[in-house]
Amino acid sequence: MTRSQDPPLYRAHTFEDLLNAVPALFGFVPRESIIGLCVSGPRNRFGFRLRIDIPERRSDDEQVAAVVAEHLRRNADEAVILIGLSENPAVAEELLHAVGERLGSLPVRLKIWATDQRLWTDLPDCPSEGEPYELSDVHAARVSAVAAGLTVLEDRDALYDEIAPLSGPRQDWMHDAAFTALEDACHRGDPAGEIGQVERLLAGDHDYADGELVRLGVLVTSIPARDAAWLRIDRENAPRMHGLWCSVARRMPEAMSVPALCLAGFSAWIWGDGARAVVALERAQRIAPSYSMANLLLTLVSHGVNPARWADFAQADADVGPDVVTRRSA
Repeated sequence: MTRSQDPPLYRAHTFEDLLNAVPALFGFVPRESIIGLCVSGPRNRFGFRLRIDIPERRSDDEQVAAVVAEHLRRNADEAVILIGLSENPAVAEELLHAVGERLGSLPVRLKIWATDQRLWTDLPDCPSEGEPYELSDVHAARVSAVAAGLTVLEDRDALYDEIAPLSGPRQDWMHDAAFTALEDACHRGDPAGEIGQVERLLAGDHDYADGELVRLGVLVTSIPARDAAWLRIDRENAPRMHGLWCSVARRMPEAMSVPALCLAGFSAWIWGDGARAVVALERAQRIAPSYSMANLLLTLVSHGVNPARWADFAQADADVGPDVVTRRSA
């Protein structure tokens, strides 16, 4: 839902610039979406942001508007910009107005709604027929994001490919290796040793061989080892950790992939990429509905909790004990 990591510095000078910056903010090209951007300062610096699907049934519009407004009120510092993207611009416009009505005293600096080719705003000089614009993958905003190492996918469905299981003989070999390693770990019963292995494998920044990825996936099926990996994730390394744990999850047998999916989801959330977080956590929940780490994190993401607040949660628990946060979700 949200993506609050600071993107590459880019200044949008036109409405077209703003709409072309949106894919970089969310990591994919949103369609049929209502977007809220919390902004601050005279230059409208982006902060918390969210995206939610425009509902297929018009009877659900009021509920969606209320959810968007609630999250924006909770996380905004000064004001918001509202964006609606739809091939039915009238529906997008109505939803934006419905959100605005529920924001109370929170100022709306701009409402903009658009199809793939035309845009409208709530400014008095906007023509009734809208204005033409171009959504381009070579726009400066997109190019800046890619140059900074951010992946911008063509649509939300492509996010599922990042955690899709591998297939073929290579995957069969990795599954066999995973079950063998799990059996070995169960016989050893050495949590301290497993934590040490996780720490060593996660040290530094390097390319991982399939065997190392499988070993990590097996190790984090143990809660102490999983929590050791969890505690190593922070905002600075979260993009790299997301990629790593997605790679681990793809190589594991489905029943053993849940801890890696949760770590990938947490990494995405801390990074500010709510869409990727939801995709990973929902898959984890489907595989293991009672796995409490997945349920906890999915609740945080779906309720629009700003990931910047995680440091406050962790600090509050650190006053009690260093591993209370992780044990609560075991």
